[in-house]
Amino acid sequence: HIAMFTPFPLLTTSRLRLRAPTLADLADFHRHECDPQINLHLGRPPPPDLDVTRAKLTGILDSIAAGKSIMWILGDLATGAYLGSACLWQWDPLNARAELGYVLDPSRWGQGLVPEAVAAVLRFGCEHMGLHAVEAWTHPDNHASLRVLEKLEFRKEAHFKERNLNLVTHAWDDAVVYTHLFPAPRHRG
Repeated sequence: HIAMFTPFPLLTTSRLRLRAPTLADLADFHRHECDPQINLHLGRPPPPDLDVTRAKLTGILDSIAAGKSIMWILGDLATGAYLGSACLWQWDPLNARAELGYVLDPSRWGQGLVPEAVAAVLRFGCEHMGLHAVEAWTHPDNHASLRVLEKLEFRKEAHFKERNLNLVTHAWDDAVVYTHLFPAPRHRG
């Protein structure tokens, strides 16, 4: 898959430019990693320092370079401002599946930007990665994310009780998984 993301696929929507992440995004990426509103349903504490965030971003860049996952930075089409990210990871080419992730700056919540970005990411996953299914895991109390997934025709497949240890509250959090299916691709094997 290494050549899959070379050159990096730029995506454009009516209000967004989805571009490659770089280490120049570190400050904005760190700001989102530390944002309590973003982390509310993720059950993770903020990174202790910029070095931890740098290591995470470097790992993401390495994964993209190896053709194992892909992440786009969501930029405002008019200004180029960093708004968040969207990714396809946990890619399983044999079974034509990947997992979806996304983050949006809280100042831009409620404007329909996540469905707009994710629709472009799903199109790319289907047309260029040959995906048959995209999964999204979220906390059942993350109602905004559930609405996004339902709007994009994801269907709830499971509700796991006490699935993840919340590293902030030290309680067990439930998780729900939603899946978006594309027409079945022909098996390449």
